[in-house]
Amino acid sequence: MKKAKSLFAVLSVALLLAASDVKAAFTYSVTVTPTSQTFGPGNSSTYNLTPAFTAGSPSGVLAGSQTINILQTTQTTTRVAGTTDTTSFGISAVVTINNTSDGSGAFTMTGTINVTRSDTLGAQSNFVLTSILPPSLTLGQFVYTLSAPTYTAPTIGSGPNAGGGISIAITENVVPEPASLVMMGTSALALGGLTVIRRRRQA
Repeated sequence: MKKAKSLFAVLSVALLLAASDVKAAFTYSVTVTPTSQTFGPGNSSTYNLTPAFTAGSPSGVLAGSQTINILQTTQTTTRVAGTTDTTSFGISAVVTINNTSDGSGAFTMTGTINVTRSDTLGAQSNFVLTSILPPSLTLGQFVYTLSAPTYTAPTIGSGPNAGGGISIAITENVVPEPASLVMMGTSALALGGLTVIRRRRQA
């Protein structure tokens, strides 16, 4: 009886480990609105957003959980003296995931970018996340989630503009197949039955 119980336990653990090790190949592309924001006297400053990969040029093939780049940002200005210029504006970035064997689906990330242009401080900005919807995306046997966006502010120096950007963590988990779920359920029921029989014999 102990051997049978151990066998079912090992089988259940093996199924879980096998499911967690599976990785699907996918690519992604991004669109964003707006693509630029001008501010300051005479629109002297411009903040630009460029998708890391577009629908016509998706990313290379990826797999598993990792951090992906979704937006590149730059800031330019012709303002050389005077006061500090600021702006805040909302953005909406659509990240399309294409599972190479099970189709595609999209997330929409919204948030606010707050920008300051100061002649003494250079370019200062931050990103405040509003939402990532849907919370998760199922493509075939795989579930994708996006979380924890990281923001790097673009800077303006005396030379070429140094760009910034937004990256985000993507997590890919496998959905157990129905057959695996049935087998795991059967294992659990069998373990429960063995426990009941053992208790009755002890009683």
